[in-house]
Amino acid sequence: MRSIFLASAVLLAGAVGAQAADLMVEAAPGAVDTSFVNSGIYFQLLGGVVQDLPVNYFEDGQDDGHDDTDIGYSIAATAGVVVVDGLSIEADLLYSSRDYAHNDVNTYSTLSLMANAKYTVALNDTFSVYGGVGLGYVWGKEDWSSDSADYGSFGFQVIAGVGAKLTDNITAVAEYRFQDTFDKSNYKGSGDYGLSIPVSTVLAGLKFSF
Repeated sequence: MRSIFLASAVLLAGAVGAQAADLMVEAAPGAVDTSFVNSGIYFQLLGGVVQDLPVNYFEDGQDDGHDDTDIGYSIAATAGVVVVDGLSIEADLLYSSRDYAHNDVNTYSTLSLMANAKYTVALNDTFSVYGGVGLGYVWGKEDWSSDSADYGSFGFQVIAGVGAKLTDNITAVAEYRFQDTFDKSNYKGSGDYGLSIPVSTVLAGLKFSF
């Protein structure tokens, strides 16, 4: 009788344990797949619009007026690598162009080469948000109908964006960037002159992961 009782107790304990394990498995939430934000190497191609911020002039480091501009366009290309979960470093090119507000002859353009640090957070299996900062060099150009002036200085940019996974290797991205230069005496010629062409742009495009 004792052996039958012990055997029954063992069977009952096993059944209860198995049932509890099943309940725990059923109650446990599924893990979020973050592989689409943690792929090793990626490239981005983006295009968008540039806000009509004024272009600022400087002489001897002092404010020397500004010119109003129209809304323009921008394009960007980025190559990045994820170094730890969510954190990546990037090499980034951004080109922007916009016209003088009072005619379509004068044009202001920038070309930048930046090194970015960016952190991405996966919200779920599809959507993510990210923010980043970059440092690098900005080349500026002021074009008139018969002449032009070149400027250049070290600068910075800040980035905030969202992503939506389309496939395992392709993500749609949309982001805001603000970029400007540090030096107020950056004219590449004689005289202590400077030009600031701040870039405030909204971009959208695709991220290709490998």
